[in-house]
Amino acid sequence: MLLIFFVLSAMPGCEQEKTKMVYTLKEADKLPAEVYQVYSTLIDRQYIDQDYVMIQQETDTTTFPQACQQMLHSDTTGINQATIDRYLHGNNFSKNLGDNFETQVMVRRITREEFDSYESWDRFHEKYPGAEGLIRLSLPGFNEDTTKAVFDYAWHTGYATVKNYLVFFEYRDGEWQMDAHEPV
Repeated sequence: MLLIFFVLSAMPGCEQEKTKMVYTLKEADKLPAEVYQVYSTLIDRQYIDQDYVMIQQETDTTTFPQACQQMLHSDTTGINQATIDRYLHGNNFSKNLGDNFETQVMVRRITREEFDSYESWDRFHEKYPGAEGLIRLSLPGFNEDTTKAVFDYAWHTGYATVKNYLVFFEYRDGEWQMDAHEPV
């Protein structure tokens, strides 16, 4: 009888262990170095004050064609239609980011499944106490000679707090410069 009690009392703990999810990063897709260079420039420029940033490993496939057209017709960027088309076409499918970021800020990646599994931002912050939010990046579209890039990203910081931005970069003077950072 005592043995049955011990077996039954141990079962909920075993069951709880079985349902605990373990998330592992997926194998990274091979992406050109310029992709990580523009991402790294963005992170160091926008998030330099943070201990680390959380980035969703899978790129976001959401695009903003109307905002691109507005950027195309503005006088502030040298973007062209072919670069926009590459951005739109390149985001038809999600890619898995690797650890090729070269930033002053530490970058930590998280899978979409793990992030979605948190029932609240409090649970997310329990696991990642230094994270102020989550960045979801789209793939950049580059011009022919890979000196200009456009992409968007989302910055999630709370239950309904999502800010989306369209950014334009140009490579000059030996480094990537962010010439436009527009909310969408």
